Amino acid sequence: MEFCPKCGTKLVAGAVFCQHCGYKIENDSDSTTTEIEQTTSETKEPKENLNKKYAVELSRDRNKDICAVDGGEIGLLNKSIELSDGYYVCGKHFKEVFLGKTKKGDNLPTLVEFLEMLNDPSHVADYLPEEKQRKADFQAKLDKYEEDSKKAKQEKADRKAYKNAVKCPKCGSTDVVFMQNNKKAFSTGKAIGGAVLTGGIGALAGFTGKKGKNEWHCNNCGNTFKTKK
Repeated sequence: MEFCPKCGTKLVAGAVFCQHCGYKIENDSDSTTTEIEQTTSETKEPKENLNKKYAVELSRDRNKDICAVDGGEIGLLNKSIELSDGYYVCGKHFKEVFLGKTKKGDNLPTLVEFLEMLNDPSHVADYLPEEKQRKADFQAKLDKYEEDSKKAKQEKADRKAYKNAVKCPKCGSTDVVFMQNNKKAFSTGKAIGGAVLTGGIGALAGFTGKKGKNEWHCNNCGNTFKTKK
């Protein structure tokens, strides 16, 4: 407010009283805050009014076979969910408010709170906090199972590759190099070309396919040895 509403004198910034006529200046921000508080208190419906609003629903029996929302019977094929204040609702209405499932011990709303969410057009169904945690825990277990399965398959493949690979008879290492085949007119190049690299081990496996002895050198211990077909 820049001018005194009583005498029209231009006010000093932050003035509480008019320096000319002494009129008390109302703070606009205080006025706005008061209006917001009044609006909030008006829009927040008192508990007594809500109890009157849902008097019919609250008058229904706390019976697991009766849905407190519409008074309908909860059949054998429809799940009965108990709310925190002992009223029951059917699975159909529960799914309109919450996603997923609920278990004993979950923090569920009262009937009035449930009805407010059910009748709120802006309400978006979501999981209960406990159900969210259960889903997160299940996903974590599933991820671990898949990781362990991949690890087990890789270990199995490595064991098979190690079993089929050429190994040094002295130290058991697969870090071996093919040297030659003692059969006449058999070249080292052809022998290497006919070898097969194993997946996880990286050593040469298999032999040349020719009769005779193959000579190998172990890079780990320096041993030189021969293999047969």
